[in-house]
Amino acid sequence: MTKRRLRLILLGLLFITLFLPVDPDPQVPFNWLFSIWYFMEFLAAIPNTTFKPDIGDWIREVGHLLYLFAIQILILLNLSFCLSVRPARKLERLYRISLLVLLPLVWWQGIFIIDPYRGIGYWANPVMVTVAALMEIGLVIHERSRKSVNLNP
Repeated sequence: MTKRRLRLILLGLLFITLFLPVDPDPQVPFNWLFSIWYFMEFLAAIPNTTFKPDIGDWIREVGHLLYLFAIQILILLNLSFCLSVRPARKLERLYRISLLVLLPLVWWQGIFIIDPYRGIGYWANPVMVTVAALMEIGLVIHERSRKSVNLNP
């Protein structure tokens, strides 16, 4: 399978993840709506902070925002890969760096900070980021093995 097809399959799975419920309660919104709501709450709380906010609280809040927007970030990067005729190396490097940052972050937020009795949409974030990272590791190994075969005649 080509890289483009694998990324297209991953893109479809990431889109499905956006429509999973965050909580088993039927009145709680989907993943995409919950992340937008949380972002708006975060923006509304910024003017109400004191002059010297606690840096730990800010780091925790930004980490939680990245946890909620991890799927959307990966969707944008994968969509740019799928739509581009020839993906740039810089875009690929940006994608790999974002996976390197998002993978430990979503597992930290998902396992240690978030309530374990959440819905499947909350637990799909770490799983899908892990799938994307494992797929990228496989693609890097495949690229390196093809380069070594091409160098040795």
